Amino acid sequence: MEDDAPTLTPQDFLQYLASVRGVEAKTFHIPQRMIMVYRRRDFDFINQLIQGKPVGWWWYGDRIRMHVGSCNDTEIVAIESFVGSPAAAMVLEEVIQCGARKIIEAGISGGVQPSLKTGDIIVASEAICDEGTSRQYFQNRQRFAASTALKQHLIAALNQNAIDHIVGAVLTTDGVYRETRGKMAKFREMGVLAVNMETSALYAVAEHRGVEIASAHVISDLVLESGWQPAFVDKRVSSSAETLLRLAVEAISKA
Repeated sequence: MEDDAPTLTPQDFLQYLASVRGVEAKTFHIPQRMIMVYRRRDFDFINQLIQGKPVGWWWYGDRIRMHVGSCNDTEIVAIESFVGSPAAAMVLEEVIQCGARKIIEAGISGGVQPSLKTGDIIVASEAICDEGTSRQYFQNRQRFAASTALKQHLIAALNQNAIDHIVGAVLTTDGVYRETRGKMAKFREMGVLAVNMETSALYAVAEHRGVEIASAHVISDLVLESGWQPAFVDKRVSSSAETLLRLAVEAISKA
């Protein structure tokens, strides 16, 4: 056995759950297209759009909800994931094993560039790793790209609805309180648009598993040289989030 072969795989986990519940592992099946969010309000909004129904066998229950609905006669999964790279990557591994193949992550991020404003929408063409999970998949990689086709579907939906947005790199960290001024200055000079807690890990998992993923975010706070400027409850954030989610559903339905 190879030393780098995993001792536990998502398939092992599903087979274990199937044996405990007395069902076949193929019971745990979902449609290919998925929207992944982290906030309860975002999940509720998507669920209204797709008229989703709970997935009865989902092992996390209401801790992180999973519903299946449709848009444009296409089945779509909505999932409310755990926050943070390790947990989000784990969830993504499991839903891929269940059948997810085209995933759009939609969340919020802290803007790094002074040109950004609260409520701006960004599309993550690539994600830069400043977290530990990605390194378990690609030890010497720092940059991970979005799936070209899925990213273009998302951008097309924004363009067709005349929604202003910015395309570029995001930074992913697992040390929220270690976003030092020096580190942020370095990434700002590299052209990084915003910082979040999941995207690079999700991009790494998707590449490793050979599935498509793209990501878009609403600027909910600013991380600038002058300091942190939170705006999570600003109406511009909630309005832009609803716009992004509506178009993410539209994009994934056509992907």
